[in-house]
Amino acid sequence: MGSTELLSIRIRLLISSVDKAREIGINWWENDPYLSGRSQQLLEANNQLQSRIEALEGELRSLQSQDEGRGVGNEG
Repeated sequence: MGSTELLSIRIRLLISSVDKAREIGINWWENDPYLSGRSQQLLEANNQLQSRIEALEGELRSLQSQDEGRGVGNEG
């Protein structure tokens, strides 16, 4: 058997195994963001959320320093 024929058989076995796995509900690779095309979208969304968190934390620090300067919240 030539190496091309052997490769062809291996590919067929792999495809039939994947199809069978889908039939019985084993398809985790379809929803894995690193294996699907959605990985870039998820990375962008994550970066946007990180930026929003940093902005909110900055606003919170600013408000806290304003309150400390006015003596708010230092009652006993």
